[in-house]
Amino acid sequence: MTIDVDPKDVKPGPPPPLDLLDKHSNQAFFARFGLVLGLLLAVTGGLALAAGLVGQHEQDPEQQRELIAQRIAPVGVVATSQEQLAALTPVAAPAAPRSGEQVVAQVCGACHASGMLNAPRSHDKAAWALRERAAGGPDGLLKHAIEGKGQMPPKGGDPSLSEQELRDAIAVMR
Repeated sequence: MTIDVDPKDVKPGPPPPLDLLDKHSNQAFFARFGLVLGLLLAVTGGLALAAGLVGQHEQDPEQQRELIAQRIAPVGVVATSQEQLAALTPVAAPAAPRSGEQVVAQVCGACHASGMLNAPRSHDKAAWALRERAAGGPDGLLKHAIEGKGQMPPKGGDPSLSEQELRDAIAVMR
Protein backbone atom coordinates (compact mmCIF):
# COMPACT_ATOMS: atom_id res chain seq x y z
CA MET A 1 0.00 0.00 0.00
CA THR A 2 1.42 3.30 -1.04
CA ILE A 3 0.26 6.73 -0.15
CA ASP A 4 0.32 9.34 -2.77
CA VAL A 5 1.08 12.80 -1.52
CA ASP A 6 -0.19 15.71 -3.47
CA PRO A 7 2.43 18.48 -3.72
CA LYS A 8 -0.33 20.97 -2.94
CA ASP A 9 -0.80 19.35 0.48
CA VAL A 10 2.87 19.92 1.47
CA LYS A 11 3.17 23.25 3.21
CA PRO A 12 6.48 25.07 3.14
CA GLY A 13 7.94 26.09 6.47
CA PRO A 14 10.71 25.42 8.96
CA PRO A 15 11.82 21.86 9.55
CA PRO A 16 10.50 20.17 12.63
CA PRO A 17 12.60 20.78 15.80
CA LEU A 18 15.50 18.41 16.45
CA ASP A 19 14.61 15.91 19.13
CA LEU A 20 17.87 14.95 20.90
CA LEU A 21 16.11 12.19 22.78
CA ASP A 22 15.08 10.39 19.60
CA LYS A 23 17.31 7.31 19.62
CA HIS A 24 16.73 6.50 15.99
CA SER A 25 17.76 9.83 14.52
CA ASN A 26 21.16 10.19 12.87
CA GLN A 27 21.05 13.88 13.59
CA ALA A 28 20.52 13.17 17.29
CA PHE A 29 23.53 10.82 17.34
CA PHE A 30 25.82 13.33 15.65
CA ALA A 31 24.59 16.10 17.94
CA ARG A 32 25.43 14.06 21.05
CA PHE A 33 28.75 12.91 19.59
CA GLY A 34 29.73 16.47 18.75
CA LEU A 35 28.81 17.62 22.26
CA VAL A 36 30.94 14.90 23.92
CA LEU A 37 33.82 15.51 21.52
CA GLY A 38 33.69 19.25 22.18
CA LEU A 39 33.79 18.70 25.95
CA LEU A 40 36.78 16.35 25.65
CA LEU A 41 38.65 18.83 23.47
CA ALA A 42 37.95 21.63 25.95
CA VAL A 43 39.26 19.53 28.89
CA THR A 44 42.35 18.48 26.90
CA GLY A 45 43.07 22.07 25.94
CA GLY A 46 42.71 23.20 29.57
CA LEU A 47 45.11 20.50 30.75
CA ALA A 48 47.64 21.36 28.03
CA LEU A 49 47.47 25.02 29.00
CA ALA A 50 47.96 24.18 32.69
CA ALA A 51 50.92 21.90 31.86
CA GLY A 52 52.49 24.66 29.81
CA LEU A 53 52.19 27.12 32.66
CA VAL A 54 53.64 24.70 35.19
CA GLY A 55 56.62 23.71 33.02
CA GLN A 56 57.58 27.23 31.94
CA HIS A 57 60.56 27.67 34.26
CA GLU A 58 63.78 26.98 32.39
CA GLN A 59 66.89 25.44 33.88
CA ASP A 60 70.39 26.64 33.24
CA PRO A 61 71.81 24.66 30.27
CA GLU A 62 75.06 24.04 32.17
CA GLN A 63 73.10 22.65 35.10
CA GLN A 64 71.13 20.41 32.74
CA ARG A 65 74.39 19.07 31.26
CA GLU A 66 75.70 18.29 34.75
CA LEU A 67 72.51 16.45 35.69
CA ILE A 68 72.66 14.42 32.48
CA ALA A 69 76.32 13.59 33.09
CA GLN A 70 75.46 12.35 36.60
CA ARG A 71 72.66 10.14 35.26
CA ILE A 72 74.79 8.51 32.58
CA ALA A 73 77.99 8.20 34.63
CA PRO A 74 79.35 4.64 34.93
CA VAL A 75 78.43 2.75 38.07
CA GLY A 76 81.92 1.48 38.81
CA VAL A 77 85.53 1.83 37.80
CA VAL A 78 88.12 -0.87 37.17
CA ALA A 79 91.53 0.02 38.58
CA THR A 80 94.30 -1.56 36.52
CA SER A 81 97.30 -0.17 38.42
CA GLN A 82 98.32 0.60 41.98
CA GLU A 83 98.28 4.33 41.22
CA GLN A 84 94.65 4.19 40.04
CA LEU A 85 93.71 2.14 43.09
CA ALA A 86 95.41 4.64 45.40
CA ALA A 87 93.58 7.51 43.69
CA LEU A 88 90.22 5.77 44.10
CA THR A 89 90.72 4.70 47.73
CA PRO A 90 89.55 7.33 50.20
CA VAL A 91 91.99 8.12 52.96
CA ALA A 92 90.31 7.76 56.33
CA ALA A 93 91.29 10.04 59.14
CA PRO A 94 92.99 8.14 61.93
CA ALA A 95 90.57 7.33 64.70
CA ALA A 96 91.15 8.78 68.12
CA PRO A 97 92.62 6.19 70.48
CA ARG A 98 90.06 4.50 72.69
CA SER A 99 90.50 4.03 76.39
CA GLY A 100 90.83 0.58 77.93
CA GLU A 101 87.27 0.85 79.32
CA GLN A 102 85.91 1.69 75.87
CA VAL A 103 87.73 -1.24 74.24
CA VAL A 104 86.46 -3.65 76.90
CA ALA A 105 82.90 -2.35 76.51
CA GLN A 106 82.95 -2.44 72.69
CA VAL A 107 85.07 -5.51 71.93
CA CYS A 108 86.33 -7.62 74.83
CA GLY A 109 83.37 -7.54 77.20
CA ALA A 110 81.20 -9.81 75.04
CA CYS A 111 83.24 -12.85 76.08
CA HIS A 112 85.25 -11.74 79.11
CA ALA A 113 82.25 -10.41 81.06
CA SER A 114 80.52 -13.79 81.00
CA GLY A 115 83.50 -16.17 80.68
CA MET A 116 82.17 -17.42 77.36
CA LEU A 117 84.33 -20.03 75.58
CA ASN A 118 86.56 -20.36 78.64
CA ALA A 119 87.68 -16.72 78.50
CA PRO A 120 88.97 -15.41 81.85
CA ARG A 121 86.30 -13.21 83.41
CA SER A 122 86.99 -9.53 83.90
CA HIS A 123 88.42 -8.77 87.36
CA ASP A 124 89.03 -12.47 88.18
CA LYS A 125 92.57 -11.97 89.46
CA ALA A 126 93.32 -15.70 89.89
CA ALA A 127 92.30 -16.60 86.32
CA TRP A 128 94.25 -13.69 84.86
CA ALA A 129 97.36 -14.51 86.95
CA LEU A 130 97.23 -18.10 85.71
CA ARG A 131 96.96 -16.92 82.07
CA GLU A 132 99.75 -14.38 82.54
CA ARG A 133 102.14 -17.03 83.96
CA ALA A 134 101.27 -19.41 81.10
CA ALA A 135 101.85 -16.67 78.51
CA GLY A 136 105.19 -15.61 79.99
CA GLY A 137 104.15 -12.28 81.52
CA PRO A 138 102.25 -9.18 80.44
CA ASP A 139 103.97 -9.11 77.03
CA GLY A 140 102.81 -12.69 76.42
CA LEU A 141 99.22 -11.72 77.21
CA LEU A 142 99.53 -8.84 74.75
CA LYS A 143 100.95 -11.18 72.10
CA HIS A 144 97.98 -13.57 72.55
CA ALA A 145 95.59 -10.62 72.30
CA ILE A 146 97.23 -9.44 69.06
CA GLU A 147 97.52 -12.87 67.39
CA GLY A 148 94.47 -14.53 68.92
CA LYS A 149 94.35 -17.52 71.28
CA GLY A 150 92.00 -20.50 71.28
CA GLN A 151 88.53 -19.23 70.33
CA MET A 152 89.55 -15.57 70.57
CA PRO A 153 90.19 -14.00 67.14
CA PRO A 154 93.20 -11.70 66.58
CA LYS A 155 92.70 -8.37 68.34
CA GLY A 156 89.40 -9.67 69.72
CA GLY A 157 87.87 -9.41 66.25
CA ASP A 158 88.58 -5.68 65.78
CA PRO A 159 91.64 -5.26 63.53
CA SER A 160 91.64 -1.49 64.07
CA LEU A 161 92.82 -1.85 67.69
CA SER A 162 96.35 -0.63 68.40
CA GLU A 163 98.82 -2.32 70.73
CA GLN A 164 98.36 0.42 73.31
CA GLU A 165 94.56 0.05 73.22
CA LEU A 166 94.91 -3.72 73.74
CA ARG A 167 97.42 -3.18 76.57
CA ASP A 168 94.99 -0.74 78.27
CA ALA A 169 92.07 -3.17 77.84
CA ILE A 170 94.05 -6.02 79.42
CA ALA A 171 94.95 -3.76 82.35
CA VAL A 172 91.24 -2.92 82.86
CA MET A 173 90.15 -6.58 82.78
CA ARG A 174 92.94 -7.89 85.13
